[in-house]
Amino acid sequence: MQQTKRRHQRAELGQAEEANRGRYFLKPGRGSVWRPAWIEGQTTIRILPVRNLDNPAEWEPFKRSPKPMDFGDWIRKYPVCRNMGETDPVTFIMYDPADMTLTRDQMRMTPGWVLFNEITLAVTSGQAPPGWKELLMVTLKGPAPLSRPTEVYLVQCFVMQYGTTVFPSPRGFAADDQPIVMEITRSAGQMLLEKLDETRPDYDGPAEDWERSMLHGDPVSIDYGRFVTFYNLSNVPLRQSCEQNWSRETVFGCNGWSEHLGVGVDIDETFNGLSANLRDYEDVVASKVQPWDDILYFPSFEEQARMLADKFPPSAILYAWRDFPDWIPDSVLRRAVNARTFPVPPMQYPKRGLGERQSDAGE
Repeated sequence: MQQTKRRHQRAELGQAEEANRGRYFLKPGRGSVWRPAWIEGQTTIRILPVRNLDNPAEWEPFKRSPKPMDFGDWIRKYPVCRNMGETDPVTFIMYDPADMTLTRDQMRMTPGWVLFNEITLAVTSGQAPPGWKELLMVTLKGPAPLSRPTEVYLVQCFVMQYGTTVFPSPRGFAADDQPIVMEITRSAGQMLLEKLDETRPDYDGPAEDWERSMLHGDPVSIDYGRFVTFYNLSNVPLRQSCEQNWSRETVFGCNGWSEHLGVGVDIDETFNGLSANLRDYEDVVASKVQPWDDILYFPSFEEQARMLADKFPPSAILYAWRDFPDWIPDSVLRRAVNARTFPVPPMQYPKRGLGERQSDAGE
C-alpha cells in the first residue's frame, strides 16, 4: 500500500467525516467513526487485526476455534441507541455486554429502552398526546426520531473507497490520519460474518489454517487479508457473487415498519489490482490499531439520559422516565414549565424541584 500525497476531495471530506457528529462510540481524540456509504457508490475496507490481549506481541487470530461464529476480537458487537433525537440525533453504546456487574434486568432498563418502550406503549394504547406518534414514524429524511435500540458491529480498518471516491492512499494509513472504526449495521454485520464463516467443503487439512480452510480465507491476517465491500444493491450494479444476497433490517413504529433492503457484501483478494497483504506495513498497522477497551466509550446511564433528554419533547421525557427522576436534567423541567401545553397520561412526575440541582447534571 504505497503512501502518496492525498488529494482532499469534497467526496472524501463530506459524508464520512460528517458522520462523526453526534456519534459517541469512541473516547475523545481516540479515532474517527465511519459508516458505509449506502446512498451512492460503495465502501471498501481492509479490516485490521488487533493485538492479542494475553500476548500483545501477537495478533489476535481471525477465529478462536473452528466452531461456528467463534471469531476473534477484531470485530465487536454492541447494543446501541442509534440516530435518536428530533434534532441533532445521537448514537452511543448502551452498555458493555462483557460487564459482569450489570444484571440482565439492568441491560433492559437503559434510558433509551425505557424511553422507546414507554412512548410506544402510550401511543399504541391511544393515551399519547399530539406529537408523540410522530416520534416513532420513519420520515423522508431518515429513521424515526425515536427508533428502537439496535446493535452494530465495529471493526478497525483502512478505507480504500468511500462512495464514488477511490483514495490514492488508504484513509487511516497516513501518519497524520486518525485510526478509523467502521460502524456496520446489524444486517450488514450479520451478512459479513455469515459469509466469512463459510468453510471449503473439499478441504481436509488443519481446521485452524484459516486461509485454506475457510471459503474466503483469513480476512484479517497481516500476511493474507481480504478487501470487504459494502453497497446497496438498489443503486450499484449487481455483482455475480451477491445477486441473491439480500438483507432486511426492520424498524418498528406506529406506522408499521420500514425496510433497509438490498445490502450487499463482497469479499475480494485484491482491490484495483492491490493485494491485501500487509506484511511490509506491519509497523503501520501496529501504530494504528488500538486496544478496544482503550478507545471505546461506555457512557453511564445518567450520561445517556443527558444525551437524550433535550432531543425530545419534555412531556415525553417526564412521562417515560417518571420512575427514574435522576435521569431528568433541570433543563427538561424548565422546558416543561415554559411549555405548559400537552396533557399527558396519568402519572407521577418527579418530585425534585426546579431549584434542586443534580450533582451530575453536567450543566
